[in-house]
Amino acid sequence: MRALCVLVACATGCAATVKGGEYFAVPLERAVKASAAEARFRVQPAPAGCGTERAPIVFLPGLGMTQHSWAGVTAALGSCRARVLVDLPGMGEAPYAEPDEQTVLDALVDVVDAVAPSSQVVLAGHSLGGVLAARLAARLGARVEGLVLVAAPVAAITLSWELRLLLRFNMVWPPALHLLGVNFGVRVGLPFVSKGVEASALDQALLAADWSDHRRRRAMLAYHRHFLTPTAIDRTSDALYAIRVPTLLIWGGEDELVSASVLAAAQTRLREARVTTLVVPGVGHLVPMAAPRVVAAAIDAAIDAPIDPHVADPASVPSARQTRPATGGHRPSDRIWGPRHEVFPIVGVGALFALDGRTDLSLVLGVARGGIDRHYPLESGRLALTVGAAIRAAPTGWSFAYLRATARLELVWRWVGGYHVDGTLLVDPRTGYVGGYGAIGYTPSVVPWLRGFIAGGLLPGDSAPRFLVGMELDARLTGWLY
Repeated sequence: MRALCVLVACATGCAATVKGGEYFAVPLERAVKASAAEARFRVQPAPAGCGTERAPIVFLPGLGMTQHSWAGVTAALGSCRARVLVDLPGMGEAPYAEPDEQTVLDALVDVVDAVAPSSQVVLAGHSLGGVLAARLAARLGARVEGLVLVAAPVAAITLSWELRLLLRFNMVWPPALHLLGVNFGVRVGLPFVSKGVEASALDQALLAADWSDHRRRRAMLAYHRHFLTPTAIDRTSDALYAIRVPTLLIWGGEDELVSASVLAAAQTRLREARVTTLVVPGVGHLVPMAAPRVVAAAIDAAIDAPIDPHVADPASVPSARQTRPATGGHRPSDRIWGPRHEVFPIVGVGALFALDGRTDLSLVLGVARGGIDRHYPLESGRLALTVGAAIRAAPTGWSFAYLRATARLELVWRWVGGYHVDGTLLVDPRTGYVGGYGAIGYTPSVVPWLRGFIAGGLLPGDSAPRFLVGMELDARLTGWLY
């Protein structure tokens, strides 16, 4: 029972409910002219007291990140510009899509058309967002006033085996994040990816919501395939040659994902642009989250310095802002992530075959720890603790056999299924006999709430160990079967 309480406390503590507050009070918007994929965005106005408002800054997040990853930077900016925070198609609060190169860029052009129909924009992108910002800048030409690339893989990168493993979203992440609890996994994983980062509780919750969803992970894989493979990076690298607007490059001094060699290559390729460079010491890849004030000060200094004007061709610019409120956005009172995602009650039935003609049937109740994708409960990792009672067939009918308590660890992958190990304690309170067994079993991914196992141990009253075979079927009492 003590172990059960510890499990519940850990699960609850690692999955604290987070609300959006003032950030989500800014309405989520969408472009009227939508491409095959659709981005969603929030427009934060320029600071009060500004005189003439300049072109807005459009902020694009990194792979697997949400628009809120830029929120610390936009809050610290002093520039008299609106801040446009974008969720890429298929991520964050944007509707699900499996993106490709053309539809993503079209969707981002829609955002630019919506927020700056008759003016230029500044594009700022972190990591994958920097790749997209560079592609957009080359495509939009004179409509872009300035460019900010933060730790952007715009030239060839070399990844360690650990980081390559981290990019195997559908093999490594699902069972591991479910088992750890997704919110806890995100909180532990972010500093591993980026030295110096201290993500806000809201960022952790938003990332947990996306990383626990198989559809969003599929979108991440598509972004990696279309924008971050060596061939795709070469296309982005070539696009830098066409960029002529003032460009700010910001890198983390401890970035192991996109190293300083990429920064040097970007400087070389941006030969037609006026380039300013900032390396932030002691910071890894997630620079906007690790050093938001430093990034904001650098953007203020770089983009609001005197620049050569670039006026877009009026015929190529929409004449009116084309946006509408977006449905499905978060509200300040929303629970983004909470204990119900991480810990839940389960009920199950089991059959244990002693191979001597005896069959024990049991009913169990308990609690399981592990996040779950409610849309797709075929991948799992969980730790479950259950208690119950068993009955046994006898010539005179069924009768009570023993009480039982089980601790089980399981990992299940999509399609290939998975395995579980467990230990079970058996007690007959009538006689005082004690037994138990250890088991290993298989769980098919198509029915992850069913498992079969083989075990070895003692039933209460046995004098020698025996071989056992069992099956168990269980379901979570809240939400989907699991």
